[in-house]
This record gives sequence, structure tokens and C-alpha cells, in this order.
Amino acid sequence: MCNCPSNTNPVTPCRNLFSSLRLNYFNCVGSVAAPPHGFHDICYIFLSVLGENDARLLLNKILPDRFGLFMEASMDSTVEYMQLIFALLGHLRPTLTKNLEAVGLGPHFALAWIVTWFAHVLPEMDDVRRLFDLFLATDPLMLIYLSVAVIIRSDEEVQSNTSDFGMLHHTLLRLPKKHPVEELVRYSVKLYISVPPDQLLALGKQRHSVLSAITTEVRRKPIAGRRSLATRWYIGAVLVVALACVIYWWRPS
Repeated sequence: MCNCPSNTNPVTPCRNLFSSLRLNYFNCVGSVAAPPHGFHDICYIFLSVLGENDARLLLNKILPDRFGLFMEASMDSTVEYMQLIFALLGHLRPTLTKNLEAVGLGPHFALAWIVTWFAHVLPEMDDVRRLFDLFLATDPLMLIYLSVAVIIRSDEEVQSNTSDFGMLHHTLLRLPKKHPVEELVRYSVKLYISVPPDQLLALGKQRHSVLSAITTEVRRKPIAGRRSLATRWYIGAVLVVALACVIYWWRPS
């Protein structure tokens, strides 16, 4: 879903705005990993409110700090940023987070929320503009707080689907549309106050360390398994040889 009117082509103003910038925005080329034309949604919101000249000035000013992370050649930094969703959720709702991860769910379901500032997932333009006001007026991490607010406010519905990956993923994708935006704004600000950005980043580092340790252990297990198997074969071969020697030396002459 693109929030641009059907009679407009958002690609042209986007290219006009950023033709001089050497940045990669995987959303703009319609990759499989993200909704097509996601950045065009963002462009259109600014264009519709400010007009092309002011939109260009503002976007060029905020783009490095607010969108630069999502414009890198790979998605590694974006995925690491989205891990903060689970870091904060794990701090506030550890059981819920454990249930989400038990079915193998990562934070990728929130990709469209994060990289388009929810413009790609909310049908009402007024709601999108309200969130843009919030994000522009607060810390860049407010995207994380709002994403967690969406999940927590839907706690019961999410918990009822945690046994099935497909249903859970589908449920999470639809959550932003199910709550009044002002309610989400108030709750995300409440989370921001109760768990300040410095604490959130510390939680993110802890999660990164845990995930790194798990990844290392998973990579080691096949090697350890092969070594264990080789050891068993070696011991077995030694025992067979020893038994053969005993039989040979003790056989009747």
C-alpha cells in the first residue's frame, strides 16, 4: 500500500529531491525484503505538507541522521536497529518475547514500520502525519518505542497466536491499524520516559551479546559433533584391533 494518490507518480519527486545523494534505499527499488516504493511514501508525506522546495530542504537536512541507517548498501545495520524492538520488549514483557522467539520469529516483521515511519502500513493520512510529527520532534529511537507500544497494546491477540509462526507473523503485520494513533503516541512516550534511550541502548548491547554467543555456539556444534564422531570411530577401531591381537595371541597352537 502506498499512501500516494493514484493520480500521482511519487518516483519523480523522490528522484528530484535526492538525485544528488549517493545513498542506497532498498525500499525505493522494490526489493523482496521491503515493501515497494516505501521511501516514496515518506517523500510524499513531506511533499504534501510542505511543498517541493521546503520538503527538499527539510529532507536533505534530516536524511543522514533519520534515514541514513536504512540507506546503507546492506540491511545489516537496519536489522541490528530493529533488534532493539526485542531488547525493549524483552525487558518489559519477557514472557511474550520468549513466546515470539520460540517459534523462530525475529523483528523483521516490523521492517515496513521502521523504514517508512509507518507510512506504508497506516491507511489514514492524518494518522501518518501525526506520527511524522512525533518522530521529528523526538529521539530517532522513538520508532522503537512506538513499535513496542503497538505490540504491547495488542498483547492478548499476539499471545493467542504464538503457537503458529504464519498466523503470528500475519497478526503482527496488521497490528498498527488496530489502535488509535493518539493512544499509541501516549503509550510510546510513556515507554520513552520509563526506559530512556541510554538504557534502551544498553539493553540492545546485552541482546547483541546473547545473540552473538548463541550464533557462535550453533556454529561450533557441527564441528564438535564431527570431532565426537571421529573420536568414537577411533576408539572403536582401537578396541577392534586390540581384540584381534588378543584372539591371535591366545589362539590354540
